[in-house]
Amino acid sequence: MILRTVIADDSENFRLLIEKVLERIKEVELIGLASDGEEAVAMVDSLKPDLLLLDIRMPKMDGIKTLEAIRKDHPQMKVIMVTNYEMTEYHLATEEKGADGFVLKKNLFRELVPMIKSICNN
Repeated sequence: MILRTVIADDSENFRLLIEKVLERIKEVELIGLASDGEEAVAMVDSLKPDLLLLDIRMPKMDGIKTLEAIRKDHPQMKVIMVTNYEMTEYHLATEEKGADGFVLKKNLFRELVPMIKSICNN
């Protein structure tokens, strides 16, 4: 199974870093890059990815509101939240809104690949 994937993060450098991580996963095809929440919603609506890697703090629409908007029309899509912030309220809020996973950016290399592979196998 190939997961058609979109990355949504306001940092171009971080989007590039995630791209490098995804290159190591044969089950992932990167199909889009969004720099804010509104762009992420539009991209998900048009490209219909299987997986969205979503930053929590972004301009125009934060990741929690973006997740909420996306879940209305795309409940089956997998969403992994990616953030610098270890705050419990972020984790709980994204879990409540239907995120499938939560990865701290500092743990990206250690946790993202296994999480994506787990999603592929479910």
